[in-house]
Amino acid sequence: MTGRSSDRLLGILLALMPFAVSAQAEQPCTIYDGDPRHLWNRVHSAFYLRTVEIDRYETFPDKPPNRVAVGSVTLGPDVLDPPLGGHPKFLLWDEPFNSCEAVLTEFLESDGAKLIADPRARVVLQRDLWAVFDLLQADPKAAQPGRIIPAAMPEYTQFEKQRCEILSLKIARVMRALALPREQLIALPDNYAQAVGSGVFSREPVSQQRADFLPPDLFESASGWVEVGYARQTAPTLHGQLLAGRSLFRIFYRVANEQGGAAAVERMLVEEIDSEPGAIASSSFPPGSSFSLVRQLIALDDQLEPVVTPIVESVQLRADRAAGAESSEFGQLFEEFVLERQLLLADRQGGLKPARVGELRFDGYGSLGRLFTDEHGRMLIGGEFPRDCAACHGSHMLIAMSRLSFGGTKPVSHLENSPAQQAVAWKKGLGDYRRLRELWFEGR
Repeated sequence: MTGRSSDRLLGILLALMPFAVSAQAEQPCTIYDGDPRHLWNRVHSAFYLRTVEIDRYETFPDKPPNRVAVGSVTLGPDVLDPPLGGHPKFLLWDEPFNSCEAVLTEFLESDGAKLIADPRARVVLQRDLWAVFDLLQADPKAAQPGRIIPAAMPEYTQFEKQRCEILSLKIARVMRALALPREQLIALPDNYAQAVGSGVFSREPVSQQRADFLPPDLFESASGWVEVGYARQTAPTLHGQLLAGRSLFRIFYRVANEQGGAAAVERMLVEEIDSEPGAIASSSFPPGSSFSLVRQLIALDDQLEPVVTPIVESVQLRADRAAGAESSEFGQLFEEFVLERQLLLADRQGGLKPARVGELRFDGYGSLGRLFTDEHGRMLIGGEFPRDCAACHGSHMLIAMSRLSFGGTKPVSHLENSPAQQAVAWKKGLGDYRRLRELWFEGR
């Protein structure tokens, strides 16, 4: 990225998020109640409102890139994943730790879980705290899929480990207080259907500039959309692994100009898998085919069992030269929708908000679930939507998706275990889940 283009991105960033450390009070959290002082709002803000210092690379001919500081922004509070890096700076230093511990203690001592009965609100707050719990269990020096760990990243001190334990215990108890029976989790409203029924989004791809196409028939069996999963792998998708199994990622293909549904998709996948290793078999899928990646919320019931809920957290769609749609410079259309809690709880458009062309992304969310930061808590400016999507997925759609399966993908109807079963079983085998189980049932 040149100095000029990164300056432009910074200008966009500061225009969208013109807040710094001293201005946090100007971003009140009113997700759960109109009063930002409401206990639930304060619990959420303690972990999801974070000021981050940002850098960019200056590039000059015949010189190595030079990383320079350019400012700071406040992320949150209504962001999908917690703006927490791999360094204890964000939660375990005095000021943030004291604030987080105090509000968790208040929640527990005042029976805060009883303040709001809406099951969606309970599930979302539990989900948000679960992400923080898992991040607290992660070793900042340990390798994880997709994570880039700076060489200088220090290990936690003994004092910081003690603080980790204090927050972990209190978070586990708040999560337990918020938990609902399995039957209630399964019966939660289908927010994707609500989004489609709202009439806010286009039912057909129009153009990259609009970027508001939400397929109304994505989950219908006779629609041509076919869900696929890993054929010879017990772990969830790479995306699911990056989130430590707290969300279910579902992959859908729709093959253009083909009849036969699952059979047509399976034939295309076999052709792609059998192609020369490392090659992108762009000819396998006819122009006009589409691919979708759906992220679905997993909650913990009152027995600590992970349950896949109907709540969709995000939708990513790639449509290749869609019929009737304006052409894109990338050879395909990129559509992306992300859950906003405030929209969801207000029963507006299913809680889903579309990404807009030019919207700034952070390098920090490249691996999902957390920020990439160095030992000082600094992060890099990212790219703009949809250019940041095209950087990884290129102009040949998501053909590379099936290569992540390490053994191929098949229609879900042909699998012994569904992606949901794979994801839940894998999550229950992780150390962070076992630690949560210990704390969850402690004292019972």
